[in-house]
Amino acid sequence: MHYRQFRYPTDSQIPVQAGGMRKRATVVNVSRSGARLRGLDHVKRGDKLQLDVLSNPVDAVALWASSGEIGIAFRPALSERILTLLRQGHCGPQNKETAGFGHPYPEMH
Repeated sequence: MHYRQFRYPTDSQIPVQAGGMRKRATVVNVSRSGARLRGLDHVKRGDKLQLDVLSNPVDAVALWASSGEIGIAFRPALSERILTLLRQGHCGPQNKETAGFGHPYPEMH
C-alpha cells in the first residue's frame, strides 16, 4: 500500500504558469511531493505547470482535475525551504514591479 506524504493545509495565493496562461491560484494544501490548487479551471490531467515561489520556479504536473481544483506532483520534490515558504503563505514574486500582478506593493498580492 502506498501512503502519500502529510499535506499541510494552507490558503495562500500563488502565480502559476499553465497552458500558456499566467494566473493566480490558491494553494489548498501542500507537501514536498505535491499540492492541491484551486482556481485553474483550464488545467487538465497531464498538463505541465510552473509555480512562482518568491521568484523561484517550481515545476509540476497535474495528476487530476475536478470542480475547479487540481492535484499536482512537484518535479522534483520541493526542498524544505520552498515547502516552508508555501506553508507560511510567502508565495508571491520578490520583484516589487510584478508583485500582485501589476500592483507595485507586495501587500497588494
